Amino acid sequence: MVKRTRDLVAEPLTISDYLRRPLIHRGRWLIVGTDTATGQIRQFYLSTTREQYRPLPLRIGIYEAGAKRPTKILFRPFEPTVRDRILLSRLVGRLNEDGTDEASLRIFADDLKIAFSA
Repeated sequence: MVKRTRDLVAEPLTISDYLRRPLIHRGRWLIVGTDTATGQIRQFYLSTTREQYRPLPLRIGIYEAGAKRPTKILFRPFEPTVRDRILLSRLVGRLNEDGTDEASLRIFADDLKIAFSA
């Protein structure tokens, strides 16, 4: 049973969230729900399922306070390869994520083509 969805464009990852697990295959839509067989909470990215699989790059964006999309996209897309995800983690590890009250750096899945309704 689906409990929640997270749109990684509207609710992007903070730099510290990304750095905790940089090699996870991420997509735009994170699904959080209860496994009906075990009763345990599970989560997965929709684009990593067999039916919806699509390798999606991650991007660094500047998000204004309260914005649902990045105001500015920085650097090139980082593909879902170990090499690119390590490069991304090294890059963002050097950047200041604090930002200001008006804007901050965030990581989002570069999938602005599809919509999903829960």
